Amino acid sequence: MRLLLCITILILTTGCQTESSALRKQIRDLKEEPSDSSQQALIAVYNQYISSFPSDSQRVSSYFRELAAIEYKSFRYAAAISYLYTGLRDYYSIQDETIENIRFLKHMYTQTVQSDFLSTILDGVAYQAFPNVFEPPPSQESVEALLERKQKQVYTELAQFVDMESANVFISACELYALILPHKTQSPNFLFAAAEVCQGLGVFQRSLGLLDWITSRYPNHKRGIQASFLKGFILDEYLNDTVAAKNAYQTFLTTYPDNEFTDDVKLLLEAL
Repeated sequence: MRLLLCITILILTTGCQTESSALRKQIRDLKEEPSDSSQQALIAVYNQYISSFPSDSQRVSSYFRELAAIEYKSFRYAAAISYLYTGLRDYYSIQDETIENIRFLKHMYTQTVQSDFLSTILDGVAYQAFPNVFEPPPSQESVEALLERKQKQVYTELAQFVDMESANVFISACELYALILPHKTQSPNFLFAAAEVCQGLGVFQRSLGLLDWITSRYPNHKRGIQASFLKGFILDEYLNDTVAAKNAYQTFLTTYPDNEFTDDVKLLLEAL
């Protein structure tokens, strides 16, 4: 039995290594012959490798930046930023890649997207995270104070009129803070604030993505508990997705059986 198990593991491992090598060769070949069609094929192969071998951290982390570079050269800046954000969030521990991703973002926010606020926030969080690599920010005000002031401004705007640009900048800034300073106690607070703004704007899927981020990374933080509750509420109240809402409420009850929200969640679950 043990011999059979060892043979099975060897076959599976060899198969994975063969597929991995084949995909890497495809990537090398496509990079050598750049064209519009090969770029699209290259994007597809990169994403196939990332989904198939997420544990190959060093390589996958670099692939996210290479994907961002392809999108950047094609003037698809939002897609480039999205790849960089994902690389930072999922492979933060690969420090050299994280630093290069930050530098790439810095270039985009100063040269192409040209967002002074995001550039200022990035300067501040990059220096906090890697003081031996990045220069101190020119702003004397802390990034936390800047974000809190921006939060008040956005909340006021939401109550009076919708300024999508200002709201989107705030949401992205909160994400930046949590991406580059994931271990700071304020990170789940800023992510939750961003999720609330998304909810207020009616951008529910983005709000759910932020709430999932909080519950997966900060399950024991008070914002993790609130995020778990709010996810079910949004699915139920705004999206009318009864099945997903039921699953979210049941997950809350399983994870937090003795929380102050428990009785409310039970009532909401019964109402479904």
